[in-house]
Amino acid sequence: MSIFFYNLRPEDELPFARQCSEQYGIPFGYCLDYPSPENYHLAKGYDAVSCTPCDMSRPVVEAFHDLGVKYITTRSIGIDHIDRVRARELGMRVGNVTYPSTGVASYAVMLILMCSRRMRDIL
Repeated sequence: MSIFFYNLRPEDELPFARQCSEQYGIPFGYCLDYPSPENYHLAKGYDAVSCTPCDMSRPVVEAFHDLGVKYITTRSIGIDHIDRVRARELGMRVGNVTYPSTGVASYAVMLILMCSRRMRDIL
């Protein structure tokens, strides 16, 4: 199994990807950009692509299939941005992450506190 990450954040996701790669022996590649026709080719030779919510419509899914990708995973709860019907027709699997309800609630409270304190962007 090998994974290509699109829109990988170097400040928090990249160290985690490196740690998992070393721990589980899963090779990976990445770029900082969202998937686009100019960078689809970067996923050639990888079993899976991982993305955040972005355009994963029929033409994008087909482009990845043509490159040999078998799995599409999103680093988000929702998967409505992925054409799951076309992926299924092509024999590709689609997956997403899960978050505990308390995690979502904690995040919401944090956002409320940040707004009330007029916090600026952290990144």
